Amino acid sequence: MPLEYFEENFDKDTKDAINQITESLRSSGYSIENVSIPSSKFGLSVYYILVPSEISSNRARYDGVRYGPFVSEEYEENLVEGRSKYFEDEVKRRIMIGTYALSAGYGDELYLKATKVRNKIKQEFDEAFKKVDILLAPTSPSKAFKLGEKINDPISMYLTDLYTVNANITGIPAINIPLGIKDRLPIGMQLMAQRWNDEYLFQASRVIRELS
Repeated sequence: MPLEYFEENFDKDTKDAINQITESLRSSGYSIENVSIPSSKFGLSVYYILVPSEISSNRARYDGVRYGPFVSEEYEENLVEGRSKYFEDEVKRRIMIGTYALSAGYGDELYLKATKVRNKIKQEFDEAFKKVDILLAPTSPSKAFKLGEKINDPISMYLTDLYTVNANITGIPAINIPLGIKDRLPIGMQLMAQRWNDEYLFQASRVIRELS
């Protein structure tokens, strides 16, 4: 259990559900230890620099000629109209963030620095997996929010990715497991394993589902 994942103020229902499953695991003979991944707290910042940058670069090909819809004979109009009409708001938002992060004067300050921090996080996860087979952590700081509840508050939505982004930026397999429902909203936890150890996740998930 990564200590840093349990330092944040996630809600009591999530905490109680995870405590219950860890006690069941101990009672069944499984060993549970605390490990530290200090730089994991920077994962969210790293993710929202690197991923939007990659999205911005990738979506540059959508000009209506090579990729994307053809809407006009005029190249510039086709480019602007096609992206404006067919890209969702979240895609546009991430393109803007990524374009800023890669712009002149910010590439080294933001993108390059985020790449270095990602490597540091990856090294710390590798060290943790020398001690344990599986990492167990919350999926989100709270229960699932209601459909559409945060649609006008993207920053709040991004913060709910706090615990899941590290698997993405380090390239390790992870799986979410439902632990139940409270106030008609689901509660989840996640398991993470070293690269290529996906089978560990399936085995551990099966055990937890039997215990929960």
